[in-house]
Amino acid sequence: MALDEAVRYTKKDAWRKNKFRKKEVQFKVEEVLNEHGIHAPEEVDRIFDLIVQRKEY
Repeated sequence: MALDEAVRYTKKDAWRKNKFRKKEVQFKVEEVLNEHGIHAPEEVDRIFDLIVQRKEY
């Protein structure tokens, strides 16, 4: 739930098409995952890729 909330409050319009907005969301995802003990970069990338694919974001 913390990750969902972080993405919803961080993303801006057309965030998938803008490199800087996308990076901003990615940093927030990494921050939340690190707080929950997930530090592996490949795991952060995998979860971020799943978020990018979700239409509700």
